[in-house]
Amino acid sequence: MHFNIGAVLNDKTLSVLEVAPEIDARGFHSMSVGEHTHMPVATKHKYANSADLPDIYKRFPDPWVTLTAAAACTKNVRLGTSICLIAEHNPIILAKTIATLDQLSGGRVDIGAGYGWNPPELLNNGVEFKNRRQVFRENILAMKALWAQETAAFDGEFVKFTESWAYPKPAQDPHPPIFIGAQPGPRTFHDIVTISDGWMPDRSWLGDQMEDHFKRLRIACQEVGRDSGDLYFTLSGVNGFRRNTIEEFRERLPSQDLIEKWRALGFRRINISIPVQERSFMLRCLDATRDVMELVS
Repeated sequence: MHFNIGAVLNDKTLSVLEVAPEIDARGFHSMSVGEHTHMPVATKHKYANSADLPDIYKRFPDPWVTLTAAAACTKNVRLGTSICLIAEHNPIILAKTIATLDQLSGGRVDIGAGYGWNPPELLNNGVEFKNRRQVFRENILAMKALWAQETAAFDGEFVKFTESWAYPKPAQDPHPPIFIGAQPGPRTFHDIVTISDGWMPDRSWLGDQMEDHFKRLRIACQEVGRDSGDLYFTLSGVNGFRRNTIEEFRERLPSQDLIEKWRALGFRRINISIPVQERSFMLRCLDATRDVMELVS
């Protein structure tokens, strides 16, 4: 089982320049950061009204700049988003940004990609909420064309550009893996099996129906003639975010038996969230997570 370390970094936390080398030194497979381009005051969060919106949602740094900094101070850890809001980007610019980072990092980029949940954030980026899935899909297809082809053009409903060169190409051939982070459902499963390399659901989305969701996803693979064994599955949200002591953090880490259960279902990686507000506590949490990783490796 691979272990990914999720870190909510911002101007109030430790710098990625402090966090990433410690993740790399402990041999974790990957690290990931999230994204919000901005946070409109009119945001309605599912857990709170806008007045009580958690501060972290207002402070996300640019994920690709952050991961570029991480690439410069690490050697082995893979660098990913959890998640990048693909529909909120110009696909030509985003394709170049990702390809450049993949080159600079020696092919260590993973793309965790999501549709977006915040209507005003999407709208401020020029996308109506009802269109976000189609824009997401066209952006993905357009970027894949720019990465894989000598020259590429695209003529979609929302994305259009003429025949163009776009260099550099990614170090990974044909491109960094794309993992869709979205709730289970027919449309999500269709995108997973037709335009992505895997799925990274949150544990809370699956509840006690993990096995049923996997069955439906494998049926979706069969319908398009794709081998489900080609897909890479990451389980996020396995240890929550609330913790005040190292004992509480350890209690929230998954047990060996639970990890083996997830492995048997098809998951190949789990995403462990760590606190990054204070260095000594972060290091203790990383060490506790490494202990679990060594038990199941």
